[in-house]
Amino acid sequence: MTGLAGGAMLAITLGGCFTSQEVDGADSPPGTKLVRSYQLVPGLGDETLYTLRAEGYEPLRVTCSKGEGKIAESPDKSRLAFWCGESKWRVVYKVKGKLLEECPPYAMGSTLNWGAAKDFKAAAPELVRCTRFSNVSQLYRQVATEAELREFFVQSFGMTERIGANKDVVYWDDAWLNELFAASESFQRQVREGLKVRFSRPGSVVDASALTALLSMLGATKETEPLLHSLFLRTVAQEPRAHSLASAMAWVHHKLGDAVATRYACEAMALHSLHAPGLLLLARSQKPCESFDDYVASALNEPSLLCNPHIQCKGTECEVAYRITEPMPHELTQAEWEQVVVLAAVQRKQVPAWFPRAIRRREYVVEMPQSPSCTEAKPGTPCACQVKVCEQVGPTAEQTLVGCTLKFDDKGRRIQVLAP
Repeated sequence: MTGLAGGAMLAITLGGCFTSQEVDGADSPPGTKLVRSYQLVPGLGDETLYTLRAEGYEPLRVTCSKGEGKIAESPDKSRLAFWCGESKWRVVYKVKGKLLEECPPYAMGSTLNWGAAKDFKAAAPELVRCTRFSNVSQLYRQVATEAELREFFVQSFGMTERIGANKDVVYWDDAWLNELFAASESFQRQVREGLKVRFSRPGSVVDASALTALLSMLGATKETEPLLHSLFLRTVAQEPRAHSLASAMAWVHHKLGDAVATRYACEAMALHSLHAPGLLLLARSQKPCESFDDYVASALNEPSLLCNPHIQCKGTECEVAYRITEPMPHELTQAEWEQVVVLAAVQRKQVPAWFPRAIRRREYVVEMPQSPSCTEAKPGTPCACQVKVCEQVGPTAEQTLVGCTLKFDDKGRRIQVLAP
């Protein structure tokens, strides 16, 4: 390999310096080259760009980590492969005047092997992970039959692949739905049937951002409900974005009703998934849900919850100024989350004995002088302490903190701040 071969061009661009060099070497197929461009703009810094060029095709911007490169062409001349210092060759598809690079992880290894690389038709459903669906579909329509186009729609829907530790990659493109609805009724019907077959396979996973669209496509019937249930739980297991899961839960609630949606929500909680619609459904329900009951019991111990003014208790009875209305929100504020927790505890009869007393203690008179500070006062004497009293009102009879002690007088409805 010759590396950094070819002549260099020098020009003035935007008041800066611009150079361009071929880096693919002398053995590239005719009419192809990999070009490195370097631009220095005073005051703005510098940038190095790599472009793959093939005669008769629009240039393709690519990424390279090193200043060297190779290009090869497939025996059928439908694909290029390039290497620029990384460990793997990367495939580029030549389709109707366009160049499309394959999505990572790359199919070919460090050795050039065309047998390991798919052709454009086989790779097209996966290309929507890194190229807009409309871009891929426009090219695919020009080389495929109608039957192949329908299969392309089925296979490209919500295409997802987890790469490394990244568990939150979203590939869903709304153009998929727009293009499908522009097609004939018979085409749409056959795509729906294909989706049922694809997602009935246990190993088939849908991206969370596309889940609501898929549920809508499959439709809520007695026949499809087991499949919808399976899809929902598979998606929860992927640790998706809460917003995407909340949207799907809202759809289930609207189409399948309270009972089914509450069951879905409980199962999601068991998989450690928290989302606003599910929490609201469970909070309103009295149906057993062990994972949710455990969650509520733990959340009641959060100190900030005791300061929420919308939570009130008289005697042993507690109530919540419940202000969350339909449609169900995708996210809850901290104050709303606190209200939902207490609402659930009241509804499910989980309010612990100490909680009403703690809430009532917020109304006690706090006896705390302005001086001396508790770090200077004698032990057991009144003092001034930097403490948010409402966060410390329960459940113990006396609360020793860093810097001071709170002594509760429940008969006299007083709280004394003392030096520890």
